[in-house]
Amino acid sequence: MPTTALIRRAYHRPERPTNVRSGRNILLEGTITPAAVTPSGAGPTDLGSIAATWLGERPTRLESLGSGGLSGAPVVRVGRAGGCDVVLKRVAGDAAAAGRAAWVHTLIHRARSHGVRELATPLSTPAGATLVADTGGGVWELVPFMTGRPLERPSTVEVARAMDVLARLHEAWGSDAGDGGPPQASAPPPSVVRRIEQARTLARLPWSLRRDRCLPLLSAITGGADAMAPLVADVMETWERAIVMFTALDGTRIVRRVAGMGPAPLPLQPALRDVWFDHVLFEGLPAGGPPSDRHARVAAVIDLHGAGVDSPATDIARLAGSWWSPDLGVACDAWLAAAVDRYSDRRALGAGERALVPWLHAVGVICSLDNWFRWVLEERRVFADAPRVRARLARLVEALPGSLAWLAVDSAASRV
Repeated sequence: MPTTALIRRAYHRPERPTNVRSGRNILLEGTITPAAVTPSGAGPTDLGSIAATWLGERPTRLESLGSGGLSGAPVVRVGRAGGCDVVLKRVAGDAAAAGRAAWVHTLIHRARSHGVRELATPLSTPAGATLVADTGGGVWELVPFMTGRPLERPSTVEVARAMDVLARLHEAWGSDAGDGGPPQASAPPPSVVRRIEQARTLARLPWSLRRDRCLPLLSAITGGADAMAPLVADVMETWERAIVMFTALDGTRIVRRVAGMGPAPLPLQPALRDVWFDHVLFEGLPAGGPPSDRHARVAAVIDLHGAGVDSPATDIARLAGSWWSPDLGVACDAWLAAAVDRYSDRRALGAGERALVPWLHAVGVICSLDNWFRWVLEERRVFADAPRVRARLARLVEALPGSLAWLAVDSAASRV
């Protein structure tokens, strides 16, 4: 399918579909093909029967793998007689989201047809569908179990291997039958537009004001038996630390500067958009290999259902930025530049895309913290994996001083 068709049919996050031309939060022009979904006749908790819709028989083992990322979607490892294990995951809750999940499956098949084997191919039911519905409206996928584990502190060789996989993936999604494909759509990247819009909101409603509004709620929660109370208290403490950093580094002026930017058009195509270090699984090489090659290889990239149309720079900034830490002894902009160079060994980036990577990371740190403060403290969302939320927040607040400092002095910050 040509890139322009993939872009025309793409939906972004169902709760905030974004027009790729304007960045406004309205439904995209055009339509997406309704998903082919096989009904299982099973209830939302009858996971064995749901899996049997693909397998033709009930599985021999069901093992919870927790939730899919931080979305809370159930993920289950499924054992079957005489076959390799597979993974069952709930990927949609309504027809619109099912159509978007089907589009992601199209992207996966496209990538694998171009040789990107690090993605798990969704299995098809006997009816030919890759999605199965339960009686409660939930929509599920079944994919092969991919071995490997995420690395919080990969070597430079391992980062280079991940950037190579990312570049090959973008090549596959931005090409047509491997021959370079039609011209890509060019518009302000949605990731940039969203960050600028969020900066405008943050400039109008600063963290200190919103924090003060949440203090009575914190007292009420921590004084009762709310199961979320420990996480709420920890997130409030993180917010306090972030406010101190923000004030000391003139964050209000920086946010207003970001809010006043006008984004330039750049090439757009399908991208992962929501890729963090724990979405990339590495697998060690056999013992006794050459000393120069004793680094893990990328075994899999998982949890692709945040994909949408954006600048490929978004994925570089998200993934490489999630690996950076002050204790690496390397400045974040230098770390990101090295990742861009390794990516460019496979796929060339324009000057505007290269400049966008550190900007996306720096502003993304502020916006991600803002999201977590809003979700946990203002909207009172429930997250099943509280330790993972704490770990994500710790990495973000650790990166906040460097992000603010870069945005304050780097001339590239004003040219996006």
